[in-house]
Amino acid sequence: MKKFLLFIVTAVFSVSCVPVFYQVYKTSTSDQLNIVDSKLVYEDQNISIAYNLWGENGNIGFSFYNKTDDNIYLDLGESYFILNGYANNYFRNRTFTQTLSALQSSTIIPYSRYFISSYAISASKGYSTSFIEERVVCIPSKTTKNISEYSINDVIIRNCDLFLYPTNKQINTKIFPLNESPLVFSNRIAYSIGAGADLITIENKFFVSEITNYPQASMEYQAYEEICGKKSSLKKTYLRNVSPDNFYIKYTTLLDMDSKH
Repeated sequence: MKKFLLFIVTAVFSVSCVPVFYQVYKTSTSDQLNIVDSKLVYEDQNISIAYNLWGENGNIGFSFYNKTDDNIYLDLGESYFILNGYANNYFRNRTFTQTLSALQSSTIIPYSRYFISSYAISASKGYSTSFIEERVVCIPSKTTKNISEYSINDVIIRNCDLFLYPTNKQINTKIFPLNESPLVFSNRIAYSIGAGADLITIENKFFVSEITNYPQASMEYQAYEEICGKKSSLKKTYLRNVSPDNFYIKYTTLLDMDSKH
């Protein structure tokens, strides 16, 4: 038993000591998207669509704001996330089930001349509800709804100009023009203004223009968190290169034990 516990502790310690790296992607977009308040924003007279790609594997989800005085109907059946030419439906005709539980408590006072204090018995009582995914999402006037379904990429991109496991002195950036980019993606979004109106389709396009691999020490740093202008007593770990047009993959040397470069 002691040998087994020693094996478990050793295995956990070994995994925790595996070097960590980050592959950071910088994207470029069409001229229609601008950085506003730390978000990439597309805007016209009717709507405003905001993106923040930053996060592990990239977040292509968006917030949709209705600027008009009418309801806007977002048709997810005609809206797609397109990655390297392959279309992924936003509407997938799913049924979701949500389970809720509540704590039910009752008080019992045993009948005894020697025992007059009360105590509670608690039991868990649960129920579930099911709902069908909406194909058409109504966005009321002057309101926002968030749409999120896909991440952009979860597979490390290998390139001969990039060290897979770089030191601080081996950090290189590979630059890609649009026609050579390994990841070209977009959201094609269809909506109508008012019930029964014709669909309007827009497409927000992106492509990966730079890739950089970093060791953990070059990406992470610690700082005191500030709350209401005051620094807390504990430090938190933060990431560098944060930007709404960037995203990253976190990986270790366990990705490929035979890789040298």
